[in-house]
Amino acid sequence: MALSIVRPPNGERGAAAEAPPAAIRIAILDPGAVFAAEMEAFLAAEGFSPRCFANTATLLRDLAEARLDLILLDLKLEAESGLDAIRRIRAVSAIPCMVLAAGTSELDRVVSLELGADHYLSKDLSFREVLAHIRALLRRAHADIQRAVPAFWDAANLD
Repeated sequence: MALSIVRPPNGERGAAAEAPPAAIRIAILDPGAVFAAEMEAFLAAEGFSPRCFANTATLLRDLAEARLDLILLDLKLEAESGLDAIRRIRAVSAIPCMVLAAGTSELDRVVSLELGADHYLSKDLSFREVLAHIRALLRRAHADIQRAVPAFWDAANLD
């Protein structure tokens, strides 16, 4: 199933509106090698371009150098907490960020969202359900960009 991103109401076709799933780059920041590898393989089979990262510093370096469209992260990272990772990501980017975590508390969920995570899911969901959430988050992110760009150009080109 291909990713379907809503086109702007005026019918114009932008790069974000037509991006095939393979063009969608998803970063996976998770200390669980098995889970990360399985998620990476699943997303690749669905046509995305996933990449696993060992730590937040490496992810941030790649985020600065290359285009990423979404970050999946666990709260229980090895070198720092996932909450600290969210803070560091939000300090440099507004990229959509989804937390996938196992056995966390309500406080972890609330704080993650308050710090800037866009979505929070339990790891006990099926990969198919996680995929549906990824697609929904990407649709919203691209729709926000498409709404902002025309507004910017309209304001910049006022006579």
